[in-house]
Amino acid sequence: MQTASRRGFRRATALAALVALALALVPGPTARARPTTQAQPLWSAWALSADFAGGQLKVLYKAYIATYDNPPIIVGAYDEEITDTCVTSTGGPISFAGDYAVFDGSYYITCTVPSWRDSVRSLNANYWPVYTPTIVATVGDGPVWAAADVVLDPVMSNNPVLDASDLGLAFNLPRNGGNARAVLSLSNGNLTSPNWATNDVAGNRMLIGTFGPGISAFHKSYGWLSFLNHANWQNYFSTNANGLVFASWVESPVRRDWRVAPFASYTLATGGGEVTIGYNQSTGSYFRGKIRSIRVDPGSQGL
Repeated sequence: MQTASRRGFRRATALAALVALALALVPGPTARARPTTQAQPLWSAWALSADFAGGQLKVLYKAYIATYDNPPIIVGAYDEEITDTCVTSTGGPISFAGDYAVFDGSYYITCTVPSWRDSVRSLNANYWPVYTPTIVATVGDGPVWAAADVVLDPVMSNNPVLDASDLGLAFNLPRNGGNARAVLSLSNGNLTSPNWATNDVAGNRMLIGTFGPGISAFHKSYGWLSFLNHANWQNYFSTNANGLVFASWVESPVRRDWRVAPFASYTLATGGGEVTIGYNQSTGSYFRGKIRSIRVDPGSQGL
């Protein structure tokens, strides 16, 4: 009987150890990366979200990793709220009107974004092993896009929404009369939408970019483009914005279009740096109007 008890005790102890080991191998609720095979090709990108809803600025940075499937599968992400890094050019408060920040040409906002490469390597130190300060991205290999929810003042202005030129991207909504355009500026040129009619009361919501399946996959994972009200935008971008073809979408009323990019590649910085909301450092021009939401994603790099 004593021997049987010892054997039973040993079996129970071994079983408990196996259960503990199995539980230890299960990722906890804070895990952000799914397992991937070493042979599976991946790409990475970063994106920025700025919101003024409720009379409060909130700025989020996200570096993420995805597969080359169609549509892509996002397998990991690094998230950081960077609101505390943001300051106004005057040192004073942001002017608000409800859920919108008011930009009257008297101030702008600067924020500091983390290093893209360091953010990716925080997910897996084997990613991106060789450091280079810049990379050359190919149009259509990964998502590059910008979106906003704004009310433009009825004045002629270049309306710089976000200037991250040192990192590789700037986003403007130039207005002339009752029309405006969306312009996504990259190192080798611009992606420019056709003119669309401005709504001086309700405002406009727009998206411009390429690699529609990647944009749609990002939105399905994080919901960052929920201010676009028309349900068909995802299907339109997934179908038409691929390779060198970029698309634009504006509400309301809906104005959609696709065009061929005038260049095939552009340069992106891999480190961190400063982004400016409501002002362009190179031209000295200010955004004139109200902004509720901004989203940008400058491009991708294979891992």
